[in-house]
Amino acid sequence: MSRPSGPAQLSLTRVAVKLRCPKAWVTALRKAGCLPFRQYRGWKLDEWTLKDIMAANEGAAPPEADLFRIYDRQETAERLGLTIEQLSYQRGIGRIGSFAVRPALFREADILNYLADQARRARLKAENDEWRRNYPAVQAERAAARAAKTLANREARAAARKAERARARARRGRRPALRPGPNGIWYIYWSEDGRSMRRSARTKDRGEADRFYADWMKGRDAVQPKRPSDS
Repeated sequence: MSRPSGPAQLSLTRVAVKLRCPKAWVTALRKAGCLPFRQYRGWKLDEWTLKDIMAANEGAAPPEADLFRIYDRQETAERLGLTIEQLSYQRGIGRIGSFAVRPALFREADILNYLADQARRARLKAENDEWRRNYPAVQAERAAARAAKTLANREARAAARKAERARARARRGRRPALRPGPNGIWYIYWSEDGRSMRRSARTKDRGEADRFYADWMKGRDAVQPKRPSDS
């Protein structure tokens, strides 16, 4: 959004009124270079420049927040529930921003950003504590999942080996056996490539069937039945 031409030029007193702070604070900020006043018929500060400085890095500020406020150390410590020493420590490690003057002065945006950062740290700590509480259960669940996966893989490998043995047996075929059929005639039963085969001895006498079986076994490599059933 473009700015309107000719922003208001604020004097030291008007800046102090706008920021609701003593004029001495504004003078200290001017001398430290925190507020870029320029001298033209007295010290003047562009109103838009002041707004930009007070709203800098105010990402944590709600839309209705009044950012045109400056606080000293005592007011800031009371608002944050800290002692002066704790506030100085937080400022020293960079957790709360301030104007680079002595004594330190704090913007509204600095306070809001610090509160938002503290809320974020508290949320992360709560999440970390919850994770630590749930870690044994998570580890147990992962161990159970690994055990179940190992068992499933073991069973799958065992089933694969069993199927391979069955296929090998089917390829080798069943050993020929002499057994009587329902009609009393003796048959030779065997299997080849998973197919059941039989050959008739054409006799009901066990002795003749044994002799036929012995002769058939000798000539098995030369004589092979062409059909699954040969009676």
